[in-house]
Amino acid sequence: MEQLFLSDKNINKISLYLSKHINTNDNKKANMYLQKFIILRMKIVFNEYGSKRKEMGVTKTIFIDMMIKKTIIDCIRLFKNRIKKFKKNIKLKVFKILILEEIKKFLVRERSKYNLDQLVHL
Repeated sequence: MEQLFLSDKNINKISLYLSKHINTNDNKKANMYLQKFIILRMKIVFNEYGSKRKEMGVTKTIFIDMMIKKTIIDCIRLFKNRIKKFKKNIKLKVFKILILEEIKKFLVRERSKYNLDQLVHL
């Protein structure tokens, strides 16, 4: 069943859906990384849920479709979390840059009050 789940057809189905959702704009390098990411997530999903088909009492086809949906949901969730972290980091970096620029402006304005030795110790 693992071979059926990890088939090229299923990988392409997921990558096509996610590339539209993420909007990779037909960037070949981005699509290559996306496929590698999808394969890793599919293996994780299979390792976690692959043995539970008999417990659920569903056919292989339905179970594979369920695991494909789970993979897509996981990929989107991870992608959104990564974007949130990225935006937060960018905001922090911009904030730090703004603070440093303000400090530099202040020091330039006030430099006549201090000599260079005092500036080094600040």
